[in-house]
Amino acid sequence: MRSLGPRVFYEDFNSDKPLINMGPMKAKGNLSAPRIQAMGPLNVVGNLEIHESLSVMGPLKVGGNLYTKEGALSKINGPASILGEVQGGEIKINGPLKAKNIDVFSLRLNGTARVEHNILATDKISFGVGYRTEIDVGGIIQAPLVEFRYQKANELMNKLRDIFFKRLSDTGVFIDDLRIRTKILRLYKVEVMGDIQAEEIQHLEYINE
Repeated sequence: MRSLGPRVFYEDFNSDKPLINMGPMKAKGNLSAPRIQAMGPLNVVGNLEIHESLSVMGPLKVGGNLYTKEGALSKINGPASILGEVQGGEIKINGPLKAKNIDVFSLRLNGTARVEHNILATDKISFGVGYRTEIDVGGIIQAPLVEFRYQKANELMNKLRDIFFKRLSDTGVFIDDLRIRTKILRLYKVEVMGDIQAEEIQHLEYINE
């Protein structure tokens, strides 16, 4: 199903076809589809279930849980607020994230994280951080690979800030009060502190992936 402009589902909607919308999309109940592509904000009052892929060019707000099937890829270019849990496949978010609990295959986040309980992944957890980024997780961060990447795009702003505040940026940024469980902790110009349990810690220069 393809449509232009705002689109609203006034009750639970379960589609067996992809939903493609060139504008904002809202569901006042639960929403389920093989694939959803929203060229604007997506607001779901209930649960959101994705079988294959999710692409949102704008804010994502889910009043319940976000379920994605194993192997599904979700890309959100904007803030993501999920009042319930996030479960399933590969999640990529370019913006701040708020959720109750996360248990996925992999998570790549560029922005602040506020998670009430745990962030768990069976493959990898990757955080892109800057001076003002907050990683606030009530429980543990656990995956075979956990990495923190200093955001190179913010280097000019950070250098200007260093001049005014007479601070050096050679070491990147510091994030504290974390509980991490991992085989490999990979740090790109980032230092982390807290309850850290890692078999190996790698300190690397920033790479543009």
